[in-house]
Amino acid sequence: MSIENHESLTCSTPLSFTLSDGSVLLAWQSSHADSEEAQMPLFANLTFGGPLPKLPIELYSLKPTGGSDRDTFYTGRHLGYTAKAGQLLEWALYVPRLKPAANVKCLGYEVLYRFNGTHPHGGMGLRITAGVPVQTAEDFDKWIRGAMAEFSDNGQAPVDVTHQRVMDLAQQTRAPTK
Repeated sequence: MSIENHESLTCSTPLSFTLSDGSVLLAWQSSHADSEEAQMPLFANLTFGGPLPKLPIELYSLKPTGGSDRDTFYTGRHLGYTAKAGQLLEWALYVPRLKPAANVKCLGYEVLYRFNGTHPHGGMGLRITAGVPVQTAEDFDKWIRGAMAEFSDNGQAPVDVTHQRVMDLAQQTRAPTK
């Protein structure tokens, strides 16, 4: 999905995947069309599992579509980024605090966002689908690492983004259930 608003801000979410534990791996990017400022410095000091990049529109969380404000929110964490033809793509993990609702597979997610640096008038509605289901390490390598390689000038996925590391991060991020 891609959106633009009257302030020349753009945001796109070309790919989403749902992992076996209900976490969502989302590829996204945003930019300010009128800015010639390079985005690479925004990615320079990011680490696996750390905060998301402070892009013009930051997709900081997800919540199930159609849910109430009391529903599960998904915490966003940076995994890595890829660059293709000068376009940087953020790869982020969104981990639910509680067990996801069963209807998420049908309805998808509302994206919670914030504007960094510029504050346009109004807002935007952005939703994503549950995406490609990823159940195993083999699925992860085929679908996620394969997509990362495709969205990279060097044809390779970020070395840190492996099935085991992502699943460990999801477990560490998830709030303890009672």
